[in-house]
Amino acid sequence: MFKEQNIRERSLTIEQAKLLLSELPVHQRATVLFALATGLRLSNVVKLEWAQVNLELKHAWVRGDESKNRKPIAIPLNNVAIEVLRKQKGNHPDRVFTYLGKPFTAANTKAWKAALIRAGIENFRWHDLRHTWATWQRQAGTPTHELQRLGGWKTASMVERYAHVAPDNLAQAASRLGAVLNGYDLATVS
Repeated sequence: MFKEQNIRERSLTIEQAKLLLSELPVHQRATVLFALATGLRLSNVVKLEWAQVNLELKHAWVRGDESKNRKPIAIPLNNVAIEVLRKQKGNHPDRVFTYLGKPFTAANTKAWKAALIRAGIENFRWHDLRHTWATWQRQAGTPTHELQRLGGWKTASMVERYAHVAPDNLAQAASRLGAVLNGYDLATVS
């Protein structure tokens, strides 16, 4: 059998994300911002219930029967995620994200696709928001073992499929040896 080529590496820059958010309708802006803040999959964002959220403890969770690997996912909520959730409070008694008072059923809609076009973002799927979150986490210095737990992945190799590091972010890592090697003349003798 042929080995599967799963090499999709697509994530947004901060500037692209800001542009996309500015082009989205307000109700979709909240879901996208929450996905960028938490790394959750589309179905976990769209189906999120208030019973899965504790604003005081800054924590949410995805039940095992709702996660891809069938294990519960603990979601520590950063300030951006908390603010998104607070703005959704009171819109629906059970579900977090709504449109015109009704729970979201989808987010990968015409409005989503139109916003991508207006923002000039090509070859981008909703699931790539998860790649974007993981990449931003990695660029911020989040170690693989922490990112694995935050993203709910079973293996470190899955983390590597999602977290892409741009070459300019690797420059900092490469420069760490500068202090060690400084002062040595390592050039070849002529």
